[in-house]
Amino acid sequence: MTLDKQQVECLARAALTAALTADGLEVARPERDAGIDLLAYTINPLRVAPIQMKAATVTGWSIDRKYGQVDGLVMVYVWNARSLGDAEFYAMTYQEASDVVDAGGWSWDSRGRYARTQVTGDLLLAVQRHRVLPGQWKQTLLG
Repeated sequence: MTLDKQQVECLARAALTAALTADGLEVARPERDAGIDLLAYTINPLRVAPIQMKAATVTGWSIDRKYGQVDGLVMVYVWNARSLGDAEFYAMTYQEASDVVDAGGWSWDSRGRYARTQVTGDLLLAVQRHRVLPGQWKQTLLG
């Protein structure tokens, strides 16, 4: 079955929400899209991590310079977003994601974006170290 972009995003958001909730975080979805897709937080003490989620049915990686305007933004890449059990998660700060592009010597396009539909080679190596496994979300997002 072929999934459209919105279906993939819905599946990825469900998988990410389930992973965050399973690790004891609260999750909220902003009413407006101002560069933040989800907020992961703890109540006591109140700590919040804004998340920009990128979803792919296999692998995929993108970043846009406009996200640099959101303080503390965490880029979360959800791969294999076809089912909740198969999803893989990679998380890094916006600055870390931007540094990946610069360190790789890759070029931003004229709109301030960088994207790849297939993640291989040097990019795969750079992203792999940011994989988040169950039990690691609080530390990854909130320190």
